Amino acid sequence: MAFYGLFETYRNGEGYLAAPMGLLGITTRVDVRTVIVQGPDAAVLFELETTPAADWQKPRSGEIVEVRSAVDGRPFEAVFSRDH
Repeated sequence: MAFYGLFETYRNGEGYLAAPMGLLGITTRVDVRTVIVQGPDAAVLFELETTPAADWQKPRSGEIVEVRSAVDGRPFEAVFSRDH
């Protein structure tokens, strides 16, 4: 499993699942706007508070093997900054 995001890249599921814990302090709501499925891939467009975001997910054999994230990262920069 691999995750490619604006601030972080994770090569395993454990790191990917732990990442949202840093966002909990600044995220009050997650609204899923739409899910797009094309063949074996899926894209989930969602909004964190007021910041639009999207994840492109690649499942294989019932498991997600890759996630690429797209988000306006400015509100989250302090959370993922190497200097925090």
